[in-house]
Amino acid sequence: MHFKDILSIGVNHHLLCKTLIRDARSHMETLLPLLEDERFDLFDLWIVGEEPYRTEELEAIRDCGRPIVYNVGDRDGQPTLYPTSRDPRIRRYTLDAFQAEIERGLEAGTKKIVTSSGPMTAGDPQDAFKALTEFYCRLCEFVPDDVTVLVEPTDTDFDKRFFLGSSRDAVRLADAVRACGYRNFGSMIDMCHLPPLHETVDEAVRILGGDLRHIHLGTCVTENPRNPFYGDKHPGWGLPDTCWAEREVALLLEAGLASGYFGRDSRGTASFEMVAYDGKPYLDSLDVFFSYMERAFALVSDTYKSGSGRETR
Repeated sequence: MHFKDILSIGVNHHLLCKTLIRDARSHMETLLPLLEDERFDLFDLWIVGEEPYRTEELEAIRDCGRPIVYNVGDRDGQPTLYPTSRDPRIRRYTLDAFQAEIERGLEAGTKKIVTSSGPMTAGDPQDAFKALTEFYCRLCEFVPDDVTVLVEPTDTDFDKRFFLGSSRDAVRLADAVRACGYRNFGSMIDMCHLPPLHETVDEAVRILGGDLRHIHLGTCVTENPRNPFYGDKHPGWGLPDTCWAEREVALLLEAGLASGYFGRDSRGTASFEMVAYDGKPYLDSLDVFFSYMERAFALVSDTYKSGSGRETR
């Protein structure tokens, strides 16, 4: 049995190639070879807006024949996005920027869109939560019913300092969006974000429950400020001072199997989201990620692999 029997594996392009992407051209030139890797079932990515690179990326994505998870977020050289803002000008810019990105994702055939809440804006947190709920309702209305908008829990007081932090907050937001009549909304887990949120991998799976729609696989550095990867920097597995080892990845797999997110029938999506190793070509770094994943899967209890460890609901 292989880990790909229970999940659909992907990779995040813009994190893997973070040190190589300088502009639209280098974004495209690093993406195209990655799309040729047949080991992947899907790709986490975003598409540049500049031509001719936009068209070339879209064509390559369609030609690869595999789904994408589209990632929306702040872009270098552009104003920060504030989904919680009540300022009409900032809110309009933020919504326009999100929708422009989402349109490119829809053109590429995405069915999952990863987003975050952005930084906290001045004002009452309860009003900010209401503004965020309204913002996500607009996004859910903007996309087709079969496309799911995801919110990614991110630290509130460590590095990114975003508004929405814990998995419980994500569930609360999902409940609020559904109460407005939108079912195409969910959340996800990013392993890099969990230590600053003081959540373990299995806790996050249990808390999100049916709202879990995607996972970013990785690790982070939280205890050594002198480490260049300190913070929300997405280092590769196995580097000095990183939080997670094979055992924690195995715990994530076991929790996913127990919840039904992973399994032979469900094969929930999970993508490597780590920067390529220093001094190693980015495509070669993928071999390390796969090897690490295989060792972690070997630690998964046979009880979970057989399905007898699945939770009853």
